[in-house]
Amino acid sequence: LENLEGSSLARRNETTSCMVLVAIVEKGAILYTVGTTYFTWVPSGEPTDFQRKDAVSLLGIVEPLARLVLAGDFNIPRDGEIYRLLTSELTDWVPRSIMNTLDPELHTLQGRIEVVSDYIFTKGGGQKISSVEITFGVSDHGALSATVISDYEP
Repeated sequence: LENLEGSSLARRNETTSCMVLVAIVEKGAILYTVGTTYFTWVPSGEPTDFQRKDAVSLLGIVEPLARLVLAGDFNIPRDGEIYRLLTSELTDWVPRSIMNTLDPELHTLQGRIEVVSDYIFTKGGGQKISSVEITFGVSDHGALSATVISDYEP
């Protein structure tokens, strides 16, 4: 991990912009709203005021969307404070059987910890996620893949 303490971590967070990319994808006659993000990073996994502020901003961005599939590197541990805030509005579809999303060979921590920090979330009804799998060897994080099932009929 980078040795970022106090003001240098604050400076990094002040000068780094995280974004949410959202697109509408048509499959047959059904429109899916899908998005991705690289959420605010912290060195220890413990939430910071920057993460708290960004989590509230993220929920504000997705709030007007009736339905959404949102996936990405959220840099938050499962069941932590920011995870609980996000899952108050979003549904996590990564099964509990997946206990790590950091690549044990390619991540800088190289197998020293197991943590889920990547997620596939949905918002709103009408869609479910199935067949969630993780593939390692593609990046420092495993690649999550899944099938989106819609029960929405236009």
